[in-house]
Amino acid sequence: MTITLVKKWLTSDGRFSSIVLNSKEAEWPISKAMIGLSTYSGSNYNESKERELAQSILNNNQKYDKDLFILFLLIWSGAAIRSGNYHEANMLTNRIKEYKIKIPELQVKLINLLSILESVKGDEKQKEKYLLEAIEKIPKTSAHYELTLLVYMTYLSDEGRLKDFEKFNFKFKNKRSKLLTTEIIFRNYIQTCQFKNHSVLFKSLDFEDESIKKILDYKNLIRDYKIVTFSMDIDHQDYNINSKNIDASTRWYIINCYLKEKDPVNGLAWAKKFATEHKAILKVNNTIFYTLIRAELSNKNISAASKLLNEIKNSGYIHYLNVFFDARFELLKGNKTKAEKLFKKCYEYCLYYNALNRLYFELDLSSELPKRTIIQLLKQNIKSKPKPFEFPQILKNHKTELPTNIIGQSKPMIQLKNIINKYANADTSILIYGETGVGKEEVAHRLHNISDRSDHPFLVINCAAIAESLLHSELFGHLKGSYTGATQDHKGIFEAAKNGTVFLDEIGDISEHVQVSLLRILESNEVKPIGSTKPKKIKCRIITATNKNLKELVNQNKFREDLYYRLNRLEIQIPTLKERNKDIILLAELFLKRERTDKEQPKLSKELQKEMMGYSWPGNVRQLKNEMDKLRLYHSEKLFYDTIDLQLNKKKEIKKPIDQKAKHVISENTQNTTQLNSTIQSKPSNDSFKSLIENIITNEKTPLRRLEKIRAMFKEVKTLTRGEIIKVLNVAPGTITTDLKLLVEEGYINRVTPSASTRTHYFQLKE
Repeated sequence: MTITLVKKWLTSDGRFSSIVLNSKEAEWPISKAMIGLSTYSGSNYNESKERELAQSILNNNQKYDKDLFILFLLIWSGAAIRSGNYHEANMLTNRIKEYKIKIPELQVKLINLLSILESVKGDEKQKEKYLLEAIEKIPKTSAHYELTLLVYMTYLSDEGRLKDFEKFNFKFKNKRSKLLTTEIIFRNYIQTCQFKNHSVLFKSLDFEDESIKKILDYKNLIRDYKIVTFSMDIDHQDYNINSKNIDASTRWYIINCYLKEKDPVNGLAWAKKFATEHKAILKVNNTIFYTLIRAELSNKNISAASKLLNEIKNSGYIHYLNVFFDARFELLKGNKTKAEKLFKKCYEYCLYYNALNRLYFELDLSSELPKRTIIQLLKQNIKSKPKPFEFPQILKNHKTELPTNIIGQSKPMIQLKNIINKYANADTSILIYGETGVGKEEVAHRLHNISDRSDHPFLVINCAAIAESLLHSELFGHLKGSYTGATQDHKGIFEAAKNGTVFLDEIGDISEHVQVSLLRILESNEVKPIGSTKPKKIKCRIITATNKNLKELVNQNKFREDLYYRLNRLEIQIPTLKERNKDIILLAELFLKRERTDKEQPKLSKELQKEMMGYSWPGNVRQLKNEMDKLRLYHSEKLFYDTIDLQLNKKKEIKKPIDQKAKHVISENTQNTTQLNSTIQSKPSNDSFKSLIENIITNEKTPLRRLEKIRAMFKEVKTLTRGEIIKVLNVAPGTITTDLKLLVEEGYINRVTPSASTRTHYFQLKE
């Protein structure tokens, strides 16, 4: 029988916290957990008290009402998704699927969560299927019906496809729903650039009404409207690209202004700066990513545009305007016929969704397209008929596959490959040690792929990413009825792997309780599911990995010594990137070339190679790959990179013993200082004092004085090569490279690269 708390939720608008507060049920432990999870928005989810409380609910073996427990798991899944812990969210939703859920509202909440997880995977087609399934399942008499429609409406408006909602022919009755509908319509108008409709609707609202202010995000709506209508109260040319206090919206506006004015060079410079400063939110379906695509296409950077467009395709994100960017790309390649077909398709979509103004907006920002080309493209489609957007029939498998080969030619890597080959068919457990980012999962996968078990499953669990109460069930399985929520038998990973391989990552993070259970498995090759008295034989091989010192954890009584020795039958230590620094350039060039459509191999200057090999790379191969991806992204897939292109976060180095050359410089500076002090004490004439200061400053080689001299040189001759500056100042090449980086970053000079050869590169005063 459904308890009062669930009934309250069923008759509400779906916000759990609002129905529990000030009620007697608010003091229940499960209610407290649900309130905390439903409102959680912190950044440290895995360590949060809300998650800890949720785990305690699973661990206390108390019998809860089935529907209440399902709602608890659903709310927990939502918190995991919002926090980016998709691994745990998948575990939770899989557990919920085991229930025979009879209440439609609970079914719909699960479906909506599954739609979000599909979106994360990159399957927009499946996401929309789930959203439509939710609408089919929810009764029209349900208090949640309007909310379910709003979820689908929000999705459509973000895609500029709100016209697809007209088939429901539904009028909202709830005041909150009506206001949210207004906001959704606004967003669709912005996406489709229906500015007249937007203005009329906006003026109809009273934003002095506090109830409206609480619900509508009207400030952001006004901001977005001003951006797409080029009506922000600023002059984009008044802004310096290196100013730090410019918000994301203003940067977006400035980029659009430059592209609209057919100044693609400045547009791209701002777009790259935009991407650099907001790299944490650089995703294929957001403003920054599409801004970069517009700017790269406008500058006719075919390779860079190709990489960005491929990232969209590989991600699975699908929008009807994607074909417009594909059309621009094909025109750049000279494939006019293909481009015209793509443009026709885009025109038909825009016609259907009342988004022709959006198409005109995009054409305005297409600096590379001559007016005659735009006119011709539009004329060819005047008689086109509206066509609703259709998802492609076949979507790629968006799962990133692990490499089958371990890459590296250094001595440590040759040794690692030999060990992998040696241990591949060993039936005993293997423990992999390695810092974050060295490739522990890749090594485990390689061990599996070249073994006799390669035709069987390779199953992975990140022990640190899953709550202990969930982890126990995922590892060992459970029987139906063994605890609240166990509605059917569930195979654990060791049983599901059959004759394959189980890889347990972050093994150093498992609790003492899980350690005991894992030890039993390793000792007996048997697993006992939760609730069972009969053990089951397992045939899989177990590989574990950690970046922690397990021996030290044993000494601290945080890890069982007997388990440590069981896991450590065979040990593999993966070298850090610093320890295998001869592979750094090999890997870097591989990452730079991967998926280039022109198949060209970008080169790194000798100075840059030296700098990279001298860097510590605390994030190892993962960090190197990320840095190379950024190089490609921020430098338009160019074919040559120098030290000025790579910005590594170098920590202050420990002071080294002073060499003889440094001693000479210090001695020379000391003599100058002594001479200055002596002159001051003897009260010289103004002329001699001024002359002495000028002499000391002229001969001084501090960074401050050196930069002043370089600036003066550029003011005098406007363009200089690095070699010329080195000769004039008689300073080490690496020092001058650093100085030129600083001057480029502050916007004082520009670097000009006529070709891939560094001999043709020079620097120019920015006026």
